[in-house]
Amino acid sequence: MSPNNKILSLFFLVIILLILILILESRAQVNPLNVYLANDSSSISDTIAYPKAGMGIGSTYGSEDWTYNSPALDLYIDLNGSQSLYAAQMNINWDTNFVSIISRAGNLFDSYFFDTISSKKGNLTINIASLNGNVMPSTGKYLVDLKIKLLKPGFSRVILTNPDFRYFDTANYTQLQIPVTVYNGAVKFYLGDFARSQSVIYLGDGKVNFKDASVFFQHYGSFEGDGIYRTKFDIASPGNLDYTSMPVPDGQIDFWDLVMFATGYSKQGSGQLQLKDNYEQVLNKNNHINYYLGNIIKEGENIKIPVYISGDINSLHGISVGVEYNPKLYELIEISNGELSNYPDVLSTHRLQGSTIYLDAVTISNLNFNKNQIITGYILLRKKISINKTEINIISCDAVGYNNTLLKPELLQKVK
Repeated sequence: MSPNNKILSLFFLVIILLILILILESRAQVNPLNVYLANDSSSISDTIAYPKAGMGIGSTYGSEDWTYNSPALDLYIDLNGSQSLYAAQMNINWDTNFVSIISRAGNLFDSYFFDTISSKKGNLTINIASLNGNVMPSTGKYLVDLKIKLLKPGFSRVILTNPDFRYFDTANYTQLQIPVTVYNGAVKFYLGDFARSQSVIYLGDGKVNFKDASVFFQHYGSFEGDGIYRTKFDIASPGNLDYTSMPVPDGQIDFWDLVMFATGYSKQGSGQLQLKDNYEQVLNKNNHINYYLGNIIKEGENIKIPVYISGDINSLHGISVGVEYNPKLYELIEISNGELSNYPDVLSTHRLQGSTIYLDAVTISNLNFNKNQIITGYILLRKKISINKTEINIISCDAVGYNNTLLKPELLQKVK
């Protein structure tokens, strides 16, 4: 090639480069966007959906309550940044064992095209576009609402993949892809996750701990219709002690709810709650558990009666002993905890139903009591009249092992 031709070729190459530079400079500047799966349509601060007031269908008692009848939560696809957009496509993935998801267009676009495609379980392709051009994200405006139906307690990540967000460059009549950073979400629906604190009781926090216990015990022993009962604490019944199934409330907050609460207490790991498989001990229905009233302890005009359990007590996850007294003969002075309350991993409480006192206790870890008998609690009574015999009897005892198997304790003796 001659020198003149080389110069001419170089000249044309420079011209082409200049034209490309001018074209690129004439295009609009595209800024990045952050995409959040948030549980609040007005905030991007929390990407986890928790149990909350209003998540179920059915009657409740108070604005902080909820039911487990068709429970559902929301995650909102929320945007943050200084870049407007007119269209987006993305895939949503989730664990179908715990939740199902449908989507609805959000309120970011006043007029829009919206379409979804589900090619397989746990995957949804979402297409949405503004019919009025580019729109700038703002507080309280969200792109898509993910309606999440809770199928059973547990944990599910909700993941956004293959995001394709577009801005329309009107000057050059072309569309430009917007770079995005995705912050994925999750659902943490654990039985016993009742509150975030003693004051924030309308929303959970993905943990089952002392904050929930402090609220739970305020309603312990209540019945439907008594003004104290709340549906959200009614998470078990004698025939339903499976933590991985949706609870069927029985209208009272009692020992069975305490057992279920303790099953999930303080056992959540990184995202996934460790359930009954966490316990190493394998039990059967023939574990030998006894219960009885101990000898009377006289305290002036009062009598104090210890309530015992004995046998294979290390196999116990929970126990409830019902003691009946005659209110015509005795005045109930006090119900106090026994030796069980000395163990930090035991939740010990009581409830009163008419003239029957229930002493309830559950363990929140696999304990070794280092003994074969223990006092679950004391009952302090005052005699109203002088009588020779003691009309105080144990009328029931319910017990469960660490795999929530119903055990069959036996009554040994009555009070002397």
